[in-house]
Amino acid sequence: MAATITVDDVWRVRGDWRAMREAALRLRDERRATADALRRSSAALRHGQELLAVILDRVDVPMTLDDDGRLTFYPADADDLASLRRAELAAREIQAALHTIVASHRAAAR
Repeated sequence: MAATITVDDVWRVRGDWRAMREAALRLRDERRATADALRRSSAALRHGQELLAVILDRVDVPMTLDDDGRLTFYPADADDLASLRRAELAAREIQAALHTIVASHRAAAR
């Protein structure tokens, strides 16, 4: 199978958990609820990134990272294609869960 597949990079979280954690530490005394929400969001994003890295590490399909942040995979056969689709589905589920978690933390901070 010589076809290539390019997908959005769903194996990196969108959000800077380090900056969130640092902001949480600065705000701790001023706004406890905001700081707590930032800490929880930071932890969720960090854990999500760890899970996404594990998924991507297990994808045994050659790939390149494009300048625009997208990954191009080069599946050799139907098994590679199926493995890639399962990994992408799992990554998208994690992204959706992270979106929900961070949104709930954002709402709690208001």
